[in-house]
Parts: sequence; structure tokens; C-alpha cells
Amino acid sequence: MRRLINVLLITGINLIVLILLLKIADGFFAKAETDFRFQYRTIQLTEYPANVDFSVYPPDHVMSTVQDLEYKEYRLRTDPFGFIIGEDDLNHFGEQIDILFFGGSTTECFFVDEDKRFPYLSGKLMSEKNGDRISVRNAGLMGKNTLYSTMDLLVRGTQADPKIVVLLHNINDLVQLLYTKGYFDGPDTRRLISEPEPEVKRGLMTRIWERIKNSIFPNIYREITETFFTEETIVDEWAGWREDVNIDIEDAKRQFKSALKSFVSISHSYGYEVVLITQFNRLVEGEDYIREGYYSAQVAGLSHSQFFGFYHEFNQVIRDVSIEMNTEMIDLAVKIPSTREYMYDGVHLNTAGSILAAEIIAESLLEVYSNLN
Repeated sequence: MRRLINVLLITGINLIVLILLLKIADGFFAKAETDFRFQYRTIQLTEYPANVDFSVYPPDHVMSTVQDLEYKEYRLRTDPFGFIIGEDDLNHFGEQIDILFFGGSTTECFFVDEDKRFPYLSGKLMSEKNGDRISVRNAGLMGKNTLYSTMDLLVRGTQADPKIVVLLHNINDLVQLLYTKGYFDGPDTRRLISEPEPEVKRGLMTRIWERIKNSIFPNIYREITETFFTEETIVDEWAGWREDVNIDIEDAKRQFKSALKSFVSISHSYGYEVVLITQFNRLVEGEDYIREGYYSAQVAGLSHSQFFGFYHEFNQVIRDVSIEMNTEMIDLAVKIPSTREYMYDGVHLNTAGSILAAEIIAESLLEVYSNLN
């Protein structure tokens, strides 16, 4: 026993001496010149990973603020580009994409069954009427605005090289521009520019522990942490951005118009046809449920009526850009009734609304598609 203790003690001392010697030796490799191994500012394009397949229930904080949303699992799958797909797309990876939808959560349609999401369903309806398969993908993602989708168009869109691009934005642009006066400031969840995080110095034991848990039992560690040490909280990503009363709606409309025109111009430069869509909504007088619960209107000095009015002015900007840039436009803000029958909150379609949108879009897009062939 004593011999074992001596062996362990000698081994421990030798290990400590070795670490000290390595530390001393490491100093001789220090470079006097400037070290360029730093973190750069980057453009962050948040997107779904490629080839994912997962299902989730709507969180409690969502269910508490909506009407008539069915509480069940909603499935979402993506293709090798990270675009949202449906069942019929699974056997067609690698095919030429004909139509690509861009937008935020109103295009993403997360809490709609995957075979009823209007980008996918419109493609299916078009294929049935056309007689040949028309390939459609959905690049919508919660929080995206027009400038964000323009960057996505340049990165993933041009790689996919569709024939037609469809853009549906409004409310994310409106909130972004009202709160921050531009497209480049705001909470981390909405920033287009990613700032380097400050370097965090961690001790040796912390690094050893992280290496052990990440290598041996990362899933057990995550499950224990989420179960016993994580509380579900509703995070207001715009906290701290609602107090500025210096609202310049004309400047916000100017920036929104510029972003829309940029998307259209870039699309045309690549030879893509562009279809703009106005955003369906329940932001109308008489919708007391929406007026009382729609937190995006909580800007100091701005009433719900003013916010609703600004929203409709943004839809008019879309109509104006369509005329000015000679692009097709589908006026879903007019064609989809502003009622709970079609939307479970202020701007998100339920299943019935998504089906109606798909029918309207398919009819218009089929005409645009036919003119290309």
C-alpha cells in the first residue's frame, strides 16, 4: 500500500514538473510581431441546418397568446440547402429549383402541418395543374426581414438558381425600423452583423471538466441541466428598444422601399422573375383580441391604431415598388380575410389560412411560370 502511494506521489510530482516545464518552454515560442489570430466581425445568416427532421409542440408562451392554434406536434424537414420541404420533395434532392420563397415566420409557417404550408402546397397545386413537377422551396425563417432575405438571396438563392423568387415581408421590417431606425442595430437575435464575443478566460479545471463531459456524457449532462436547472422564461428580445418616441415613419418607409428594390434589382440581375406579396393580417380596428394582446405595438407614445396604420402603409410600399419595378404582385393583404378563421394571431396563418394562401398563390404563380416556358 505504501509503495502504491509513493508511486502515485512521484507520478503526480513528475506531472506537475512536466506542466511547469512546458509552460516555461512555451514562453520561448512567443512571437513579438502582431498576432492576427483574432475574431472578425461577420455577417450572420441564420438558417436551418441541412437535412434536419424534427417535430415540436408550440411552447406554452405561444399557446397563451394565440387563438385556435391546435396543440400538437408540428414537423419540419429541410433539404441539403436548409430550405423547408414537404413529403414530395424527399425524393427530388438535387433537382433544379423552380420557385424559391423568402420571408420571415409568416412564410416559414412553422405551426402549420408540413403538407399545408403554403409555399409547399402552392407548388403541389401548380404541379397538378401544370401536369409536370414544379419544384418549390421555402427559405422563410422567424425574425428575417427584407435586407436579411436579400443577403440570403445572394448566398443560398443564387446557389439554388431558381427561375422565380417570391418575397413576403412587412412586420419584421416595420418593427426593426421603428425600434432601431435602421437595419443594422438591434438585439443579437436580429443583427445582421455579428460582433466578436469577449474572450472568456477559463481555469485549467474548468477546461478539463468541459472536455470530460463533452467527450463522455454530453447528452446526460444536457438533460440534467435542462430538467433541474433551467426555468422556462419568455424572453422579450426587444426589451430596451421600445422607449424611443422619435418615430419617423417616412424614413422607415424609405428604408423599407430601398430594401425591397435592392432585392428586386439583384434578382433581375441574376435573371430571376420576382413576385412580391403583401402581408395578410388581422391588424384592423374591431379586432379587440389582437389590439389588446399584440405586444409589437408597445412603443412609447405609439398607439395600436397608429401601429396598425403604419403596417398598412408598409403593405402599400410593396404595391408601389411592384409598379415602379415592374414586378408581379399578389395582394394577400386584400385577398385573405382579416379574421381568426384564417390567422391564429395578428399575422400568422393557421391551416385554413395557409390553404387559402396556397390556392391564391398557385393561380398567380402558374401564369408567371407558364410565361417563362
